[in-house]
Amino acid sequence: MPAGNATVDFDQGRFTSALLRRPLVFEPKPVSRNAPPSVFEETVTDLTSILRGAARLDAVLVPEIIRESHKGRPTYETGRSRALARTLAGK
Repeated sequence: MPAGNATVDFDQGRFTSALLRRPLVFEPKPVSRNAPPSVFEETVTDLTSILRGAARLDAVLVPEIIRESHKGRPTYETGRSRALARTLAGK
């Protein structure tokens, strides 16, 4: 492990080769549960445009982000994660 300001010798060829041997998964941050519907639609448009330009993509994973409240209960930070996943899959 490099310490301080030491540089790491990075071999682009080895990295590219490693990417080709493994599944490539994209995981976008889902829309906040408090976001207006226009933000959802804008996110879908942006992600669809970006993903169509990807040369290779094996999967898209849209997570549900859950935090624990001060009472120890789950609080969903994201809204419509499943709707986002279904919409992206349909496009």
